[in-house]
Amino acid sequence: MITIDGGTGVIRRNGVEIASEKMVDYWYLNADITHSDGDTDIPGSKFTRNDKTGGASQIGTGMTVDNSSGVWTFPTTGKYMIEVHLHNRSNISDNTYLDLKVTVNGGSDYYSVKRIQSTSSNANAKGHSGSGVYFMNVTDTSQVKCKFFPHSIDSGSYFEGNDSETLQTVFVFTRLSA
Repeated sequence: MITIDGGTGVIRRNGVEIASEKMVDYWYLNADITHSDGDTDIPGSKFTRNDKTGGASQIGTGMTVDNSSGVWTFPTTGKYMIEVHLHNRSNISDNTYLDLKVTVNGGSDYYSVKRIQSTSSNANAKGHSGSGVYFMNVTDTSQVKCKFFPHSIDSGSYFEGNDSETLQTVFVFTRLSA
């Protein structure tokens, strides 16, 4: 039996959701995040929606990010997967971290819910990577938001922004269901 919820528009077959609005939005760092940027939220001006030739940037409405505060707003309620693929260069002894911070009360309190780590290999300027995912339920788009917080970035270490040809550090937001 197929039903449509009149309040949400969710289509179900035998009680299982089969056709909610999907969303995929792909962003990247457009500049390096260095020691001087550490221990403060990444401003929205450092993110760019995928604009590379041949690259799909989004499906659906897409995310918005505040240019100065770096606070991300979800386009609609639902269950989302947030993926981070971090590339960095670190000095000889550095372990770098990027935290995903979430609020459920409109920004009064943010909590670190996921830490992505990239570790040094005891050699200066060697490339490293770290990845992480976080699944979250956005119940109210005015209250549930997120941002990214880099820390423990020693002098000489940095998260890589894009270069002229390839993307380095990327962020993918996917709405999986209502």
